[in-house]
Amino acid sequence: MVETITFKKVPPYPIMPNIVKLYISKSLDSEKIYNQLFFLSYTSCLDFHKQNTSNKHIGINFFSTQRKSKVILSTSLKRPTNVYLKKSVIHNEKQLAFYVGLALGLIPEVIRSDRNEHIKIHWKNILKSYKKYYKKEPYNEKYLTNTGFDFSSVMIYNPYYGSKNGKQTFVSKLYPYYEKVLNIFKHFSYNDIKRINYMYCGNICRKENQCLHGGYFIKTCDGCRCPLGFIGNKCENIDSEFDKCSPKNNFLAYSFKKNLLIKNISRFCMYSIKSKKGRKVRITILNTKLSKTNSCDKGIGIEIKYGKDKAAK
Repeated sequence: MVETITFKKVPPYPIMPNIVKLYISKSLDSEKIYNQLFFLSYTSCLDFHKQNTSNKHIGINFFSTQRKSKVILSTSLKRPTNVYLKKSVIHNEKQLAFYVGLALGLIPEVIRSDRNEHIKIHWKNILKSYKKYYKKEPYNEKYLTNTGFDFSSVMIYNPYYGSKNGKQTFVSKLYPYYEKVLNIFKHFSYNDIKRINYMYCGNICRKENQCLHGGYFIKTCDGCRCPLGFIGNKCENIDSEFDKCSPKNNFLAYSFKKNLLIKNISRFCMYSIKSKKGRKVRITILNTKLSKTNSCDKGIGIEIKYGKDKAAK
């Protein structure tokens, strides 16, 4: 099971050109832990470096434990963040990413203040000792307002977490299909990384974020990092790699029905369907036939991004 924490303050880790010092106990698989952090050195203003001795001041220590896994966050430059991991967590990429996220100051997705718009908590199915892990957390709200609830985040619980009767502790209010992807994604999602950037790099670019479709400033502040499928200095265009499936991939919705037939496709494709200002788009999927079983982790399926945040899943 996963033992989580709540917190009141973002850890004061140093940002580039300074480094965040990491200590990983020899009894843990350091490569698996470091791989979860390595990508952040390229996509955020945090730079992680391993060292041979544990941190006494600000930094992150990873220790092995035979008890419950837990994270004790630093709130001062004089104290490190200490992460205690069971070996079973090291061998579970999803859980490992979750604890690394906690160590960086991310909060579980299901305790967001807006979670009731997206999921329904089944309190009667939750063990009394675990109910505290489902209480909403108001902290970090300023880092979450620009990102939608994300079912692909590594910070979302297993839907049976803390269950007392083998039944789900929460379900999607939107579509049951969302629940099928909860355990697929094992590394930080685009929005996880975006939130980390807001927490630690938000004051670097001293200008308004004009990135579209959920994009955010790159480290040099002269362009945007875009969600999958979008490119451009402001993420304003569909990536040309995704528009080769048919002669046209931009459509305008009207007040009458229009049909779109997509067939014989063996690659990632992307279509933009917009309406006139003040109007909404309604999309109905009449029939789908896939070459293999619908498997999102293998990239097989259909994804409709209908929210303002095109990075959320």
